[in-house]
Amino acid sequence: MLIAVTTRRFHTASTQTGHAASGSILLHCRVDRATIERNLAQVERDLRAASEDIAQQQETLRNLVRHGEDTTEAVRSIGILEHTHLVLSSLRDQLADELAALD
Repeated sequence: MLIAVTTRRFHTASTQTGHAASGSILLHCRVDRATIERNLAQVERDLRAASEDIAQQQETLRNLVRHGEDTTEAVRSIGILEHTHLVLSSLRDQLADELAALD
């Protein structure tokens, strides 16, 4: 089992495959059910926050387009946020699989 300790906005999540968000440190260790459940809850909170961040950045992009401003950074930010959301979704699925394997 691996623990992904992120150095960005998102918190800690357990994973078996070693995938982790950018800026993460992976540590090998055994994790009990309660830890997996806590990590799953945190990843789900982070997913909601990432979804909100994407929506907010998309609104910013629409405003930039409406005012004829440069959208380069807004588009880049959306790509990063969407990638982060994808990684978090993968972590959530892996954590759910770990819990199911404990049953």
